[in-house]
Amino acid sequence: MVATRLWLSELHLFFRSESARKKRSASSDSKQPTLGILAFETARTMAQLISLYNSLSPAQIQTLRNVVFQSEGIQYLNSSDEFHLIYLAFTEKIEELDRAAAAVSRLGVKCQRQDLRGFDHTYTDLKIGAVDLPGLSFTAKEIGRKIAQMEKHVLATADLYSGLESLSEMEASERKLQHWKSFSGPIPAQKVDTEMFEEKMTWQRQHVQRMRNTSLWSQPFDDIVLLMARFVYTVFSRICVVFGPYVSDLPQVVSDGNVVSVAPKQVQFNPFRSGPLERSVAKDVIVTNSGPLYIKPRSGIEMFRNHEDNVGSDRKQRKRLRITEWAEPTTVGGAGLALLYATVVIRAESLLNSAGPIDADARENLYQMLPAELQTAVNVKIRKCLQCDESWSSDKLIVEGWREALGGILGWLAPLAHKMVTWQAERSLEQQRFDSQTTVLLLETLYFSDREKTEAAIAEVLVGLSCILRHQDRRSSTPGKRPGFKGRDC
Repeated sequence: MVATRLWLSELHLFFRSESARKKRSASSDSKQPTLGILAFETARTMAQLISLYNSLSPAQIQTLRNVVFQSEGIQYLNSSDEFHLIYLAFTEKIEELDRAAAAVSRLGVKCQRQDLRGFDHTYTDLKIGAVDLPGLSFTAKEIGRKIAQMEKHVLATADLYSGLESLSEMEASERKLQHWKSFSGPIPAQKVDTEMFEEKMTWQRQHVQRMRNTSLWSQPFDDIVLLMARFVYTVFSRICVVFGPYVSDLPQVVSDGNVVSVAPKQVQFNPFRSGPLERSVAKDVIVTNSGPLYIKPRSGIEMFRNHEDNVGSDRKQRKRLRITEWAEPTTVGGAGLALLYATVVIRAESLLNSAGPIDADARENLYQMLPAELQTAVNVKIRKCLQCDESWSSDKLIVEGWREALGGILGWLAPLAHKMVTWQAERSLEQQRFDSQTTVLLLETLYFSDREKTEAAIAEVLVGLSCILRHQDRRSSTPGKRPGFKGRDC
């Protein structure tokens, strides 16, 4: 705690005057260690922080509340409890910030400044409301400029990464040419213009060096880590502003209209308000709650009990869990089937929307992807449909009815499947991404979907595809030949 206070006091003095930093001598800056190869990890962390901050904008939060939470798929398969959805969103956001803060901490230990080496301790104290320094967070006037500065760093470093990849490929080609020369003698002029190749190599090396000088590669550790540390604080403040009214153990965030600060937490919960919770603060301080999530009023006692019993009593345990570990065994993600079912749904959607007839082999492949229990359920449903009236499948109007019905199901099921694949791809490529686009939340996917409901919907889709395919077989089959799916009795 003492180290934290020392760091905060130093930072307060350090940023009290922006001109003080500009007056440092160039010779002193030149002695500072630079990021070097760590520039790429730094750029990715910067991009993640920018993406996280942008995802907490008032417009994004309104979309989350009015579009995502209210979508038919999430309401039916995931949850209609907004408190639950809010806490899922909060958990994933704070987990993303924790990962970025961990990266800043790793960089901080290499800094010359002793205060930056203790960033991890200060971040921990910050999350429990044990520290408060108005000068640490960027002001409203600063944040736009700082984001633009970081985006410039990220772009320049991404260009350097691409330039180094190109140079690596050219150097590999150069080694092949040298190997060829040593074993095959002179290279025919008509095959390879070695002189032009050498010129390109020289230009590329010079280009890469210029990019090193203008990217994070040549930036001092202390300056960049300090910039990122302050931005972490800013993002955390924004998380408190957005989710503070609904996550009672978050520190209070107050503002005088310019500087945002974190006050010691006071657990408060008001089940009868649909807007931000009022807080007792000094008269000259304005509570800042721009862009919070607003909750639809429900019966007070029921809402209070649901929130306190299902969220409050489990919060200490659940905050230690990763977002993926929140899924109950009865959910698709908890059963380890999220990506599989997402793939099945997306392929089924593609079959239904294809311009030509449904491909029997493609439908069969979908069936084989299903777990054994779901395969059995699909077969049972198909047999029941066919037993009703053997002649129905020749009715074109009924087939069109199936297409319309499947389109309705996939209309709310497919978006969750697509976002499941997107979420997985974003996390898999996280260490290669330099862009600062907002990412998909896990609550928008099939991960937290009720398994029984999801499997019932998938079964309906497979049954519908089978019936449409049977109609196609009847129209194209020769007399006396029984239509079917590779001999399957369905």
